[in-house]
Amino acid sequence: RLVLLGQIQSRLNLSWTGGSKSASGRTSTCITWLWVSIASYIIISILTFIQAALAGKKIADEETGHATLEMQAELAVVNAASSAFAMGFVVLSVIALSRTRKRIRHKYSIQEGEACVGCEDVCLSLWCSCCAVGQMARHTADYEKYPGSWCSETGLPPKALPSDEMVELTARRGSDKASEIV
Repeated sequence: RLVLLGQIQSRLNLSWTGGSKSASGRTSTCITWLWVSIASYIIISILTFIQAALAGKKIADEETGHATLEMQAELAVVNAASSAFAMGFVVLSVIALSRTRKRIRHKYSIQEGEACVGCEDVCLSLWCSCCAVGQMARHTADYEKYPGSWCSETGLPPKALPSDEMVELTARRGSDKASEIV
């Protein structure tokens, strides 16, 4: 999901946080999200391993009757660090996704739905992130003409049209239903 978000951001020339990409922004947003995803997976795996090791040590020591407050404190710190990291990662991805979605809606004059005016981008980014990324991908590419490409910066083959032309083609194909795409 986050690598596809990076590909969408690359199509729109956005930074990995969903803001405007500076002229000196040489790093691909797709590659940035790939590394962020890999790093978060590694960190969560390490913290989970430490939690399991500390929990196992605590259980073994409780059997001998030597459970200490120090072991309980160590486990509580690791649990808190794991939860804080996971929450930070979720907040970062929701911010980037909602900012990207808002930019797409603004760029192509797509109105928010009536039910969530003012917070639709954040709500969909938080509760329906896979759907939101899929909608943005379909809106910024013509997959009928250009098949998706897994290992590319934009998720499209090099011969694909710039995203503005793709959006016009997508909108024409969907005619009056284009505002429902995103």
